[in-house]
Amino acid sequence: ASVVEVSYNTKNQKYEADVKFLTKQEWYTELETISDVFGKKPEKLRKSCPDFGSEVAVAFSHVMAVYGKIAEVEELKQIHNVTRYLDKTKHIIEEEVTEFRNKIEPFIMSSVNSIKGLRSGEYWPIVKRVHLRVPRADFLRSGAVLVDLPGVKDSNPARDSVAKEYLKTCDAVWIVSNITRAADDKTAKYIWNKSLRTQLFMDGQYGRIAFICTKADNCDVKDICRRLHLRERISPLEKANAELREQINQIKKESKQPHIQLKINELENKIRSNQQAIVITCVKARNKFLKCQIRKNFRSELQEMRRVPNEADKYVDSPDGDDDDD
Repeated sequence: ASVVEVSYNTKNQKYEADVKFLTKQEWYTELETISDVFGKKPEKLRKSCPDFGSEVAVAFSHVMAVYGKIAEVEELKQIHNVTRYLDKTKHIIEEEVTEFRNKIEPFIMSSVNSIKGLRSGEYWPIVKRVHLRVPRADFLRSGAVLVDLPGVKDSNPARDSVAKEYLKTCDAVWIVSNITRAADDKTAKYIWNKSLRTQLFMDGQYGRIAFICTKADNCDVKDICRRLHLRERISPLEKANAELREQINQIKKESKQPHIQLKINELENKIRSNQQAIVITCVKARNKFLKCQIRKNFRSELQEMRRVPNEADKYVDSPDGDDDDD
């Protein structure tokens, strides 16, 4: 949820962090906005969790993480266990990376993976920015700075403003998303959302964008085969594995000699090799499809923004290059 900047520590060989919290005005303004999102009857949310990914769910997670309950704004303002850090900056320094990580994690991410597990005492919703300075990082020694910006659903105006300032001045933009199932058109479009592409277009950053899809080797073979119509490509390998398993069963029935285990091991290795080939085929096909889909959406949206006239056209020139650039 918070902006995280990572740079090289030029002063010493320790791990350091400056955690800057929101001001009271920034947080309580967001709290009032959250109250509006909840509507006139927030008590409904005390009994059940909202749908994951919705605007209400984002607001719900922020309030529950900080306060541990849903209540009227004035009642929440009386709880200071977490909000006592508002208007402050916390400095963290450690010699060991493990201890450093344990100390900064509460200010960067939630300690739970689901809305239902949220409890009070979480700091990340009230953090505006975290600046990390690390030693022994050769790729940062040249002066390079990495910045992890909030996701597309972050609702805090202060963090959003900070993120937009970074987008205006950065040298490169990496749009990162986990792809853990067979890619489809909806998945590709989610990576490249409207608000982000408009922001980058306005800032003239289109020529500096790279899309990074992580966990691309983690896949559901059956799902990918169905979505991308790969059955004909992997069918020979599946048929070969079925025949190999039949051979193994036949050998076990016909012979009890100790040496047959070597033959069985050899056949099992062939099965594993074929199975690995099936996975690789699916992964490559899914990755190729994603790459083509993202490029297609990128070019389509760029052409659309160039085509639709608005006030911004008076001040923003089209990015360098033509539509064929990757």
